[in-house]
Amino acid sequence: MEEKEIEDLAALAVRLYQNDEVREELMLLFASLTEPIEKAIRMDLRDYFAGQAMQALLWNPDKALDDKEDVVIAAYEYADTMMKARDGGDDE
Repeated sequence: MEEKEIEDLAALAVRLYQNDEVREELMLLFASLTEPIEKAIRMDLRDYFAGQAMQALLWNPDKALDDKEDVVIAAYEYADTMMKARDGGDDE
């Protein structure tokens, strides 16, 4: 795409966005397109911690976790421990 074409498209986008009705429709369209993607990739901190723990568990030859389900359970146990530590420790 030529530089002039890009500039023309950008100018058109600005003009369209300045129109309140068109802007509202564009925002609704964008939201409808991105919502499924956001849901598919949404991950909370606990999931992130579990993923990190799972990587360590899989690379640790000293851990006797042969079953995939055992690895997942252990990863989330580590994640829960990290979440407690993050929130100020164990209140029990």
